[in-house]
Amino acid sequence: MTATKPSFTDRYFNGGTALPDDKPVPGRVRGFYGLGQSAEAIKNWAFGTLLLIYYVQVLGLSGSLAGLAIAIALGFDAISDPAVGSLSDNFKSRYGRRHPFMLGALLPLPLCFFALFWPPTGLTGFGLFLWLTFFTVLTRTALTFFNVPYQALGAELSRDYHERTVIVMFRMGTGYVAALLIVFIAFTFLFVSSEATPDPQLTRDPYFNFAIVCGGVMFLTTALSTWGTRGTIPALVAREKKRPPQPFRLGQIYKDLFQAFENPSFRALIIAVFLVFVYLGVHSALATHLKTFFWHLDTNGIRAWQMASIVGAIAGLPFAPRFNRIFEKKMTVIIGIVGATVFSTLPVLMKLIHLSPQNPDTLLIFLCACALIGSFASIQALISAGSMIADIADEHELTHGHRQEGIYFGALSFAAKSTSGLGNLIAGVVLDLITLSTFTDPLTVPADVLIHFGWVYTLIPIISIFSLWAFLPYHLDKKRHDEIIRQLEATHWRERLEQDFVTELVPHADHSSASTYKLAAEAHRTAPGRLKLKFHLTGNINALEINEGAPTRQDSLWQSTCFEAFISGVDPDAYIEINLAPSGAWALYTFKGYRAGQTSPEGVHAPNITSERTGHHLTLSAELDLTGLDLPETPWRMGLCAIVKEQSGATHYFALAHASEEPDFHHADCFVMELELATRP
Repeated sequence: MTATKPSFTDRYFNGGTALPDDKPVPGRVRGFYGLGQSAEAIKNWAFGTLLLIYYVQVLGLSGSLAGLAIAIALGFDAISDPAVGSLSDNFKSRYGRRHPFMLGALLPLPLCFFALFWPPTGLTGFGLFLWLTFFTVLTRTALTFFNVPYQALGAELSRDYHERTVIVMFRMGTGYVAALLIVFIAFTFLFVSSEATPDPQLTRDPYFNFAIVCGGVMFLTTALSTWGTRGTIPALVAREKKRPPQPFRLGQIYKDLFQAFENPSFRALIIAVFLVFVYLGVHSALATHLKTFFWHLDTNGIRAWQMASIVGAIAGLPFAPRFNRIFEKKMTVIIGIVGATVFSTLPVLMKLIHLSPQNPDTLLIFLCACALIGSFASIQALISAGSMIADIADEHELTHGHRQEGIYFGALSFAAKSTSGLGNLIAGVVLDLITLSTFTDPLTVPADVLIHFGWVYTLIPIISIFSLWAFLPYHLDKKRHDEIIRQLEATHWRERLEQDFVTELVPHADHSSASTYKLAAEAHRTAPGRLKLKFHLTGNINALEINEGAPTRQDSLWQSTCFEAFISGVDPDAYIEINLAPSGAWALYTFKGYRAGQTSPEGVHAPNITSERTGHHLTLSAELDLTGLDLPETPWRMGLCAIVKEQSGATHYFALAHASEEPDFHHADCFVMELELATRP
């Protein structure tokens, strides 16, 4: 017999990682997932810090045209972001909904980024404008095909209210580390000051190596993230609803988007985030001009400022989950926006009113300190907002019956791209209006131009004030989210019971609490003598006493949580008893009559037992080979039951039916299931 060689996709997507809803996502998955944020972080830093000054000051394009080119790309984003989100939401494959899109974007993204930062020599005027527009659109669209499914994937890794904040923390943290790496490389090895070029960011040559380095890091980190999270695919596919894939229709995309905007919390959050990102976009687009022309910093000073900003964000990462627990996510966002706005504007305002430090060294320390504190504050808002989108997706599922993470994160991605879209447009117009775009030497800029520039810069935070007002209607706190999860679990339970072959077991009235635990089971005779069993238990699983021993044949499994099946034999008085433990331990006994003639037959095949356990769910599956036992070929009369024992000693008895005042699974009246030999596996 010749073995079939596995395909590339089978080898690539092999393995599996359990994703319990209420436990931390495995550190390996967090780490590889976080790497994927590097591409957007690098692109955002490059667009926000260097793209405008490169095309305006270095290549000679007017500030308004440069801003317009980047804003045009925003129009394409308005189509591509929700389109990719909806397409990803409705995509069905054995490799999941998200990973195929991420994989397809790995090469186009760095190639388009390189072309954007290295246009043909001699290209000027309208031709340069078209080049900037075309490759800005392609770069951002390629990023959309990776980033929207990638962020939706993060929302699917956990449904825990606080764990989602930790996941976003890993994502944002890795992005900032990548940006820090690029800043260090750029201003240490690429943009190096010398007597001949005191301001290398205003010359063309360094941008070639800059584009190569950024593109290479983008490819490496996105590839590692896609590869490193492939093990989550089986668990994610298993969670998806069994509905057919939806055809791609542009009208449906915007119907989904309008449906999302019906949620008041999403509407408040996305409008607020959009305004904040526009503010950050203008601030970022003007930042290099501010450092070069307003503060007269050399590349060492610029590098120190940039690194202080990124270090502040990284230092703030572990505080976001703590602030969410203390203040709730909404208040954390508000505090973050206020703090970022104040400390980004304070140094410029102090210089305009002649209160800033005069000593250059002291001034640089002051600027770096404000940048560090401002970034520390802003990262609290950004992490919390990303976590809130995942919470809103849960509310959407409860309201509409299906999950739409892609649409929500597509809208968030569009808002984030407004940073470089509208931000660069506004910044380009400002540079033209105050005539700063006409200067290439910081020492030749008139004082009145710099004063006008400073006052415009201090007025930009008005945008963030409007964002706070827009954010006030947001209402989804932890209490409300916990209630949503409880209602979703109840819905999923009802859906499970509606499936064929799934039956709810009832607790014994005198020994169990129906409100504490619920148990359903299914049984299939897949072939003569072969049986598949599956038990679904919900409740406080962490409180249970569970056999953690070796997965071997053992007696007395009923002394801890144990799932059982009884099958009548050919002799109507005879029957067999099967005991199954979550650890994989098992037992099988035969009886000649009611609790009489018990034996443990030899030569019985060990069952294949698997179990999955979270704080609220325990699922046990078993495949049994019962050939050789004295069982009828006619329909089997069976009883399915379980002993659910808590560490406190409280014990709950579940069965298809109870025949006496005391729990007694051996009673023939409990054997109420008739199981035919079926073709269904």
